[in-house]
Amino acid sequence: MHTMKYLTVFAVIIVCAGDEVLVPMGKTNDRLVVASECKDRMSSYACDYFVIKGYCKQSSYVAYMIRNCCQSCKDLDNPKPSDTRAVDVGCLESANKYRKRHQRTRILEWDKTLAQKAQTYADFLADKNRGVSINFLRKLYVEHDPDNKVVGNGENLYFHISWKPITDVEACILADKEWYDEIKDWDFQNSSKLEKALKTTGDFTQMIWKRTGRVGFGIARTPSENAIMNFVVAKYKVRGNMPGRFKENVMPLKK
Repeated sequence: MHTMKYLTVFAVIIVCAGDEVLVPMGKTNDRLVVASECKDRMSSYACDYFVIKGYCKQSSYVAYMIRNCCQSCKDLDNPKPSDTRAVDVGCLESANKYRKRHQRTRILEWDKTLAQKAQTYADFLADKNRGVSINFLRKLYVEHDPDNKVVGNGENLYFHISWKPITDVEACILADKEWYDEIKDWDFQNSSKLEKALKTTGDFTQMIWKRTGRVGFGIARTPSENAIMNFVVAKYKVRGNMPGRFKENVMPLKK
């Protein structure tokens, strides 16, 4: 049981399993002061992300952060560096694993600009769905970035509920598998008949689209009750799923 006392508009004291923690709510350079044991119970990936998003000092997330990312909040003035390059490589390898299964389909290259755009939109989805209960997912907002039509990017979206933290690379792997599994509904012999059914196969066809040569991933999260909502955005260049171009761009499997 958690007992919360509001002392002033600038600080909140939380007593959690006997541990009293003072969380400053005022200036951004204030430190988290911990009176007793304080440790992270979630992975460094999740805690680092939540710290960057400012959840340590947002009143609606204070109790959640104290339970799960106490040490990371305490060290807010000295955050751990993230291994972005390893994440990029891992996500790229996951995508190319599936493209290598198809004839005459080149592997993708990582595109930093696409990755930045993907991350921006993933952050938007996480923020947009902040506070949505996992019991009311019909209220979830997972719509494509309207900017895609302006700049000509292809895009795949993925949403996943996890009960424990997953890494960014794990999120990419789950997303790629989900998208690629749509292959079961694709008929390589009659692709022209399936162009109108892209709601069930459009993620698969985009990820293996022959003319697509670059990709960037973005991953964002938001807590929901005792779970974590993970959002994955993949942006592609050139854009796939172009009408009348499926037969020449969705290559059959290698024999």
